[in-house]
Amino acid sequence: MSRVVGTSGRREDLGGDAGADGLVTWRLAGVAVCVAPDADLAGGSVDRLGLEERIRDESTPSDRRPAYRAGRLLLRHAVAQLGEDPGELALSARCETCGGLHGRPRVTHPVALRHLSLSVSHSQGVTAVAAATGRAIGIDLEARSDAGVPAMPDGFSTLAEWTRAEAVLKADGRGLRVDPLAVAVIEDAEGVHATIGSDRRRYRLVEPALLATHHLAVALAIDPPSG
Repeated sequence: MSRVVGTSGRREDLGGDAGADGLVTWRLAGVAVCVAPDADLAGGSVDRLGLEERIRDESTPSDRRPAYRAGRLLLRHAVAQLGEDPGELALSARCETCGGLHGRPRVTHPVALRHLSLSVSHSQGVTAVAAATGRAIGIDLEARSDAGVPAMPDGFSTLAEWTRAEAVLKADGRGLRVDPLAVAVIEDAEGVHATIGSDRRRYRLVEPALLATHHLAVALAIDPPSG
């Protein structure tokens, strides 16, 4: 098992420690982030998954199944790090655009855990997940390039900019249905936070330095939604 790392959220405190199995767990108050290579979890038992998750596992192409399974098993580890029992946990995912069995994971059972917010990200053989109590969370993981800065979407010049934007849009819930360039990031004495367009909701951004090979960003809602 990996050592759990608590942090105040300051950038210089955001390191983690990997266990022998490659799993890294990072903690903040009411938040758990877990990262691991897909290969380390792909052999995990699907018996721990809910019915819908097992159906999705069976229907996922074989080349993507390790990442899917790693995400679902890591989410259970993250829930346990929050002091909750994931033994009866069942998760659902529904695309708001097409209705397919994909998209943001949500707790369907037990009802007592439906207050948890969950997020998953995959990148080149590694999966990262985040779980939070009572507030929206989003996570994005992107692999660094051995050749330098990888190709960025239009309007973004660094991996940090892109992962921050994606994490915020995942926490928002609309994902890439919103233009990532609408995410405005501000760094000040209080830390790093972001907004989306004219929305009043703000998101706290933290970037745990857990892997040398990947950049990770986590967005936490800190204000109520606009309305």
